[in-house]
Amino acid sequence: MSTSESEEAAVPAQRRTTRRLTVDLPKDVHADLKAWCMTAAAELDRANVAQADVVRLLLLRLHQDPELRRFVVESLRSWRR
Repeated sequence: MSTSESEEAAVPAQRRTTRRLTVDLPKDVHADLKAWCMTAAAELDRANVAQADVVRLLLLRLHQDPELRRFVVESLRSWRR
C-alpha cells in the first residue's frame, strides 16, 4: 500500500465524500441559530440539535424547493453585506 493509499484509508469515508463550508455569522445571527437549535432539541426530546445539521437540511431543502430557491434569489438581489 502506498503512502497516499494508507493516508486515504485513515480518513473516514464520510470525510472523503464531503466538503467543508465555513461561514462567518454576525453574533446576533449565531445566537439566534443556537437558540433555535436548543428549542428544536427540546421539541424533539433530544440533548441537542447540531447547527451544522440545520444548515445541511436547509441546503438540501434549497435544492428541492423551487419556491425557496426563488425566495433566496430575490433576497440576494437586494441583500447588501
